[in-house]
Formats: sequence, structure tokens, C-alpha cells
Amino acid sequence: MVACYPLFSQTSEDLAALQEIIGNEHYQEIQSKGQERLALMAYMNRHGYYVSDVQGLKDISGHPDALEVQKKYSNAEDLNDGIFTNGELDLMAYSFRFHETDFTYYRIGNSTMLLVILPRQEVLKQMNSNSDAE
Repeated sequence: MVACYPLFSQTSEDLAALQEIIGNEHYQEIQSKGQERLALMAYMNRHGYYVSDVQGLKDISGHPDALEVQKKYSNAEDLNDGIFTNGELDLMAYSFRFHETDFTYYRIGNSTMLLVILPRQEVLKQMNSNSDAE
């Protein structure tokens, strides 16, 4: 299977958000290694996760706490419940784990909320699907 990274799948806002969080120097370094990696990171940063309220339907206590994940960049906001519930999470700014084919789960503090990080293969499918629709 050949991976395809359409550069127009993410918006200019996605790219700007990534550049703001990782800094111009790191952004340019990634860009110099290829637009494909930059496109994937920008898309994943804003679209590579969702938050679900499991409301006690599932025991999430065994999952790591998202609020304890370390930030990778000094200008990243400290993690708090609000970042997850209002959709302002810049996923790439933190040391969350990503997997190629498996979903990754984090509970959000002591709430009933679960952060679900999509596998890279799923993100690539979404990117390709979005580019096909344009």
C-alpha cells in the first residue's frame, strides 16, 4: 500500500497553528525534509484525535492521564480539562504516543472524558478522503 499525503488536506490555519506551536526554526527543519511529513503533522495536530464522554459506560481508569503528559515546546499551554472540551488541543505540542495501526487512549483527569488518538493509518485515510472531496 502506498501512502499518499495530499498537501491541500490541511488548511492554512492548520499549518499556521503547527508553526506557532513548534516554532519557525523547527517548522522549517521539518519542511526541508519534505512536505509530506509537514502535511501529516499539521493535519494530525488538529484532526488526529477526538474526545468522547464515556459517562461510566466503560472503565477508563487503567488508561494514562492526559493531564500528566509533558509538553514538548515551552510555548505550549499547560494541559487542563478546558483544552480538551473546547477543541483547542494542539496534539503535536505534547508527548502523546502515536501508533501506526492502533488507537491510543488517555483519560482526562478524573472525569468521564476519554482522549482518543487516531492511528497514523486512519489519519492518512482521512487526509486522502478530504482531498478526494475537494
